[in-house]
Amino acid sequence: MVCLSSLALLGCAGAQSGARAPSSGHVVPLQRVRLYEVGVGFFERRGEAKGTSLPVPASHLDDALKTLVLLGADGAPVRGVSFPSRVSGARARARMGLPTGTEPLRHRDLLASLRGERVRVTTRDGARVGTLIDVVDEQVPAPTKTTDARDQKPDKVEVTWVSFLGDAGELSRERLDDLVEVRPLDPAFAARLESALSALSPRHALLRRDLSVLGDGDGQVAFGYVAEAPVWRASYRVVLDESAHAARIQGWALVHNDTDEDWRDVRLELASGRPDSFLFPLAAPRYRHRQVLGPDESLSTLPQLGDATADALWGELGAAAAVGGVGHGYGMGSASHSARSPSVRMGATSISGGTREGASELLSVGNLREVAKATADEELAQSVFKPDGAFSLGAQRSLLVPIVSRAITAEPLVSFAGEGQQGRTAVRLTNTVASALPAGTLAVFGGGGLLGEALLERLPAGESRMITLGDEVDVELRGVGGDAREDTKKVVFRPESGLAEHFLRTTHRRVEVENRGSAERAAWLALGVADNATVDGADRVVADATVASPHAVLTAPPRSKKTRTLTIVEGLSRTTATRSIDEARVRELSKRAALSPVEHRALGDAATSLAEESKLREGVVRATADRERAEADLARLRQHLTAVADKAGGAAPLVKRVLDAEARLDDAAKRAQKLEEEASAARQRALASLGRLP
Repeated sequence: MVCLSSLALLGCAGAQSGARAPSSGHVVPLQRVRLYEVGVGFFERRGEAKGTSLPVPASHLDDALKTLVLLGADGAPVRGVSFPSRVSGARARARMGLPTGTEPLRHRDLLASLRGERVRVTTRDGARVGTLIDVVDEQVPAPTKTTDARDQKPDKVEVTWVSFLGDAGELSRERLDDLVEVRPLDPAFAARLESALSALSPRHALLRRDLSVLGDGDGQVAFGYVAEAPVWRASYRVVLDESAHAARIQGWALVHNDTDEDWRDVRLELASGRPDSFLFPLAAPRYRHRQVLGPDESLSTLPQLGDATADALWGELGAAAAVGGVGHGYGMGSASHSARSPSVRMGATSISGGTREGASELLSVGNLREVAKATADEELAQSVFKPDGAFSLGAQRSLLVPIVSRAITAEPLVSFAGEGQQGRTAVRLTNTVASALPAGTLAVFGGGGLLGEALLERLPAGESRMITLGDEVDVELRGVGGDAREDTKKVVFRPESGLAEHFLRTTHRRVEVENRGSAERAAWLALGVADNATVDGADRVVADATVASPHAVLTAPPRSKKTRTLTIVEGLSRTTATRSIDEARVRELSKRAALSPVEHRALGDAATSLAEESKLREGVVRATADRERAEADLARLRQHLTAVADKAGGAAPLVKRVLDAEARLDDAAKRAQKLEEEASAARQRALASLGRLP
């Protein structure tokens, strides 16, 4: 039974529903937890099959249902897993006959849901049994006002009445304020009320929903399932041994148990992979809407003469309203993946107007990326860290657990993005750990204190990464002059891409490196050049996949200032798009001394044709201007002709002028068309000449 009291409604309903709550049984112990970087965890439980359950928060129930996997059943066949059906807030209100929407429920709303139910009503005068008819609000005169003018009581107040039909057939009504208790006599009402109150609770998503194992026998059973879990995060500390370019790395993982269950002796695993995972509604019942059809004849569920006569209905019948329904299918979940956009190496490609510059595919100077390329490929499998031993972690507690502690290669350096720019203290780490290091925070220590902090991106095994830690105060690098020259080696034309000049660019860069410190330092200068290049004058060149641009490494002894000259030879190409090729560009290329006679002749003929095209284009512009003037004159003359058309003899001179203007317009249009055709032909001859290039 459920008692609907104006003072203790919820408490009474809770007391009644507590007796009906099904026993969840013994909870299958948690054995292993594997956490992922995508915000989910794999939970493995193992225990007795008979009379056991899996505790899952209501908000995680959909995840558990779509990923539940039976890992083993030793002599204990599993026939299924049952769980309380999820009821949405709208469904709960509908089942109880409560108002839809999100407005707070009033006591009168709960009483109104009992319309037509048999109830036991207790008032201050006694109790009786009957059927609740309705709950009605009514405006009644307010109590007598006082004589005090400051008393602003309203003239009427609202009173709620509850009407009943007694077992003896008597009708009565009571003021809601006079009711002590209303007790439904239908036991099923309590279950519906409990379900509704649970679904409407602000903590509905946090309530536990046990999955009861339906198993036979006394054997062991093991289950695994995926559920939402806090993202585990890595945090690293690197302690440098500056004398040996070595270091030791300590990796820690921050783990959170955000459930209401204590983890006891659980094997903890931390995966750095990012498997796809999505949300999908499974737990709640779904209903497919069906089309509402009616008989061919217009029939009604109400009698025509229920409360009226035939005379009263004469001429007042309206057409029956059609009722339709719209069905909605099962909503599908979706997952998004983020992809890194490709980066262009500094100095490798530049675009200006219709000309693009980049590395030459015809001139092979050298591949800087082969100087110090990465030693390991990206791992395809997930990296899993398994801390030693089992862990116990209380509900709503967090844990910082070590996952890595070993030697790592570390090279201190000073990074310069260019001459004259602020140097940055940095370290180049090489991952000598067997697996990839997940992204995380990094603190680097050396010389007895902190050198700096940074964010470490995912570092695969065997790969290196330059990490900047702060502004450098002792080492400076300045540009002190230089020169550059270009030597064209080949000119190639491809109609689909354009006219390409392949050349060698030789650059001499003089830089001054000053080290005011007491220890030797390595200055790393970003060169901003293409990979197809050679660099002389540096102590070494670093150009692997971990740096965006090749770097020249210049060693700076303590308390020194030295000038170094870097000689850089790059194999480049400069391409002018076909639509942008003009006489000036072709003339410029034809003067390159290193070209062959065939190339010189082809470029010279193309330049002559392009010069002819240029003059013809000028003629097209003049002819077009003449046509526009003729069009304007013709329009003006036609207006004048219309104005004097009704005057005898006044139109003849204007007619002649109109005819002359039409002739000029026709001549200008023909000249413009002819010059355009000749200009196009000249350009085609120029492109044909360029096509003779080897």
